[in-house]
Amino acid sequence: MPPILLDIITTSPVVRMNIYQVLINTHIFPNNSELMRNHLAYEVLDDNMLQLMLSYKKSLKNPNDVQGAILLLQQTSKFL
Repeated sequence: MPPILLDIITTSPVVRMNIYQVLINTHIFPNNSELMRNHLAYEVLDDNMLQLMLSYKKSLKNPNDVQGAILLLQQTSKFL
């Protein structure tokens, strides 16, 4: 699990406010049978996750910390 995702899940007020409702423990800590099934990957890489990351970026002291993830999500969200 990338540290940035753990940080978002545990500390982000955006997640606590349920802006991204479909994100559940299965997405973050999948067991062997759930390990990144296609629908989980779609939900983690879609436009909603991009919006979550953009909101999270605004709360950071160093917004460039998540720029790589945002660039990835900008590309993947176009395909899903």
